[in-house]
Amino acid sequence: SHSSAPGAAYNQSVDVFPSIVIESDGTVGAHGPFAEAQAQFLEPDDDAVKTLADSLKKANMGVVAHYYMDVELQGVLTSIQREQMIQSNSSRIAIA
Repeated sequence: SHSSAPGAAYNQSVDVFPSIVIESDGTVGAHGPFAEAQAQFLEPDDDAVKTLADSLKKANMGVVAHYYMDVELQGVLTSIQREQMIQSNSSRIAIA
């Protein structure tokens, strides 16, 4: 008969539960490193948004980007109001 000993217990404890809290006045509070990274999507850097938007307009270009990119970049791209901006999954990008 073959028996296997159980492995070491997996430590699932965290110092701060990752969460994003959006207050009634619209302020965003991020708790924990993962949530802080995700909050960058909600409040992208204004200078980065303006710089990229101006560059795209000047070059008459758009962006086709996959959902699985860095949240900071995704937040900047989402904030740019251009018809030529597509963020999607692989299937939609393939037909864009």
